[in-house]
Amino acid sequence: MTDTTNTQKAFFTHLQPGIRKGNLATFYFIAFVTICLASLINMLQPFMLTEFLGLPTDKHGVPTGQLAFAGELVMIAVVGLFGILSDRTGRRFIYGFGLLVMGIGFAITPFSNSIEVLIATRCIYAIGVAAATAMLAIVVADYVVDEDRGKATGIMGFMNGLGAMVSAMVLMKVPAWLTRSGIEPTTAGWYTYVGVAIFAVVSAVIAWTLLSGLRPTKAADAEEKKLSFVEGAKVGVEAAKDPGIALSYAASFVARPDLAIVALFIPLWVSKYGQEALNLTVGEALAKAGVVLACCFGASLLFAPVIGIITDRINRVGAVSLALFINTVGYGLTYFVTNPTGGLMMGVMVIIGMGQVSGVITSQVLIQQQAPAASRGSIIGLFGLTGAVGILFCSYLGGMLFDSVGPAGPFVLLAALNGVVAIWGLAVMKRVKPPVTENTPVPVTAPEVTDKSRSAA
Repeated sequence: MTDTTNTQKAFFTHLQPGIRKGNLATFYFIAFVTICLASLINMLQPFMLTEFLGLPTDKHGVPTGQLAFAGELVMIAVVGLFGILSDRTGRRFIYGFGLLVMGIGFAITPFSNSIEVLIATRCIYAIGVAAATAMLAIVVADYVVDEDRGKATGIMGFMNGLGAMVSAMVLMKVPAWLTRSGIEPTTAGWYTYVGVAIFAVVSAVIAWTLLSGLRPTKAADAEEKKLSFVEGAKVGVEAAKDPGIALSYAASFVARPDLAIVALFIPLWVSKYGQEALNLTVGEALAKAGVVLACCFGASLLFAPVIGIITDRINRVGAVSLALFINTVGYGLTYFVTNPTGGLMMGVMVIIGMGQVSGVITSQVLIQQQAPAASRGSIIGLFGLTGAVGILFCSYLGGMLFDSVGPAGPFVLLAALNGVVAIWGLAVMKRVKPPVTENTPVPVTAPEVTDKSRSAA
């Protein structure tokens, strides 16, 4: 149990020593921006495939899976490295770098004149996503004491959901708004992508300026400096001997794809249905998709603080299983949906939104609890890596299922995976023991004064 007697409190949570209220407020804003940008690139994909590459709607499934697969391959290659590197350079440098590269990815996307070029731009963008998303769980663990991490992660989830909702309700509709005003569709696409790129770069500057320059404990600092990237990766792998960390990795594998799959295949499903059954343009169909996504992201937005509070009050392994069971129900119900713009779909999206945010929050809180401060970056970096592998697997297989089985195929796949890991959680619940102690951050730039340096002076 952490002593919170002399710590600052902000946003209903107690802060780690050395962390200011403004640091936490900036983090929540950057968390909003991160998911706003991460979800938007997928939401705009039907527009890119139709207007820039001229692909018919019945040919969107496979290239969508290919794009996601390529991006996740890049994330798999680098996300763990960013976790390890953040222990050496500090979190804000990696976070700002990630946002900057995401902005570059948006800026160069409209240059794509083929699937191959689009895949190349997506790979560049994926480097930024890897860096930024790897920092989400790590920064919460650095900024807030363990007893309040559920609430803090819940607030972060609220900001994530707000970012996804702004993408769905506002930014996703920008191309349609511009074309209705008389602007040619590809030009409208250029304006949209470049505008978002500028927003990402400004956010990177904010991250570099206002996030904390603190990093883990002195003991952790001394240990991590001795570790190479390979050794850091080994630390993350060996940590899986802890059943709680192993479960967190598995939960990341099934929970992290949730937002990606929804952002990938719901716009695709609604766009296909809207153009083929409702005779809408691609821009009009995407506007309808935004309404459907808003039901999901709105539910995530409202339920995030609730699941955060629940996670702090019950067994955290039980919270993970509860979240994944909600996902199993929500994704399983998509099998019965025939009209993706109808009332049944809206209700299903609400359940998916609740499960989606719950899976992400509960798995992050569990890994934050189980990961020692001395190797937090390495372990949470591998946690992010397993999530990237999950997105890769589900996106690629989901793209094939979308075209060959039907639009509900990717979601039924997720239902099955979530159900398996939920049962796993119940099976290991009694074996998971939280660490006894927790360490404290120190300034990243402060040199450590030793007896030897004193005598030299």
